[in-house]
Amino acid sequence: MIPNPTQLSNLSIICVSFKLKVVQELTTQSARTPARTNMSPLVYLQELI
Repeated sequence: MIPNPTQLSNLSIICVSFKLKVVQELTTQSARTPARTNMSPLVYLQELI
């Protein structure tokens, strides 16, 4: 099954906005708590979920 272009663009938009949100979260978190800066994003993501 081949997804149509609109589905693909929607998916990419969701991915981009999610990445932006994660980056934003990471930066605000690290700004608030310096101890978290050395934490890997993957571990941080697992904590978020």
